[in-house]
Amino acid sequence: MSFEKNTNLSALLCSIEFALISNVERIRDFPNLSKGVILKSGKSWSPLPFISGTGSYSHEQKPSDAGAYFEHQVKCFCPGTSISTQAELTNLHNNRYLAKITLMTGVSLLIGNLDVPISLSSSLDTVKGGRDFLAAWTSSEPAFSVDEP
Repeated sequence: MSFEKNTNLSALLCSIEFALISNVERIRDFPNLSKGVILKSGKSWSPLPFISGTGSYSHEQKPSDAGAYFEHQVKCFCPGTSISTQAELTNLHNNRYLAKITLMTGVSLLIGNLDVPISLSSSLDTVKGGRDFLAAWTSSEPAFSVDEP
């Protein structure tokens, strides 16, 4: 089975990556709702390992008196119940991040911005052998596609 861009596939994810906001030099605006994230020298995106088929992205546009806003959610299941896995996920909770997600269609989206980072939560499930992971972001902006600067 092969996947092509711009097909009507669900929003399954093939990758989730995080960048500490303190590692971001700047975010560059491109046309057509596109952004380029420029990281400081020597810094890179950190992948979040998750079980294939469990990663998903959703967003909902909602009205308010101040104008429309968007609620974004990235969900996945991260395997492992070891102390080191738990420590890595706890570290994610204690910092400010942007997320770059790549859909099965090949489209990459930026979740979060420098002023309003994503919020992270996870819950351990020893029966399933890992953690349900959620990255959420509420913003007046949609998720922007990511172009390499």
